[in-house]
Amino acid sequence: MVKTITYLSTLIILISCIELNNIKYYNKEVLTMISTEGYYQCVGVYFSDKNYNIIRELSNTARILKFRKDGYIEFNDDEKCGVIYIKNKKLKIDLIGGTSDRSKIIRTYKVKVEGNRIHMLEEAAVTNELIYYIYELRNR
Repeated sequence: MVKTITYLSTLIILISCIELNNIKYYNKEVLTMISTEGYYQCVGVYFSDKNYNIIRELSNTARILKFRKDGYIEFNDDEKCGVIYIKNKKLKIDLIGGTSDRSKIIRTYKVKVEGNRIHMLEEAAVTNELIYYIYELRNR
């Protein structure tokens, strides 16, 4: 029984210590594409294909991203729960998120910036319908 308890406590520690390893790809060039002043508020959530073509709308919840000058992202006021970086000449975001069993995972998004809007498309989904978020800059 003691081994099981030790194993479970070790497992819980490992799950809570997710690292955002892609911070090593952060480059200050990102700061020319996004703003660290103000915050980005989610204005739309959709299912889409891999080319950002909307299939159907999903319910939008209050989601806020704040980009920091060190490459980390605050998500709904949680510090360092994401990173923005350039890998293979593509802009990407990793965010720590939860699953239905309350464990933590890192979700990766490909990113397209158009004016004051950020378009984030989930990567590595197992279906043809990907989750697509649109964020808009507020409070400059």
